Amino acid sequence: MHLPVAKPLQQILDKYQEVFKPPEGLPPKRQYDHVIPLVTRARPISIRPYMVAPQLKDKLEEHVAELLKTRMIRHNN
Repeated sequence: MHLPVAKPLQQILDKYQEVFKPPEGLPPKRQYDHVIPLVTRARPISIRPYMVAPQLKDKLEEHVAELLKTRMIRHNN
């Protein structure tokens, strides 16, 4: 999803495209990986999903598909 940015910021992003390019996959393994400790027998909070404006739904689905493809996220059952 691309959002409009101020002209000076866009100039910096254009000048340093290699630094700010989107990731193509997961980061490499490191000596210390981030861990989120899980609570035994914890249950997920049950809330309704956020409503998405119809004009943003297609872009959101494209973004989710790309994240799934690059394995940045995965399906949850």
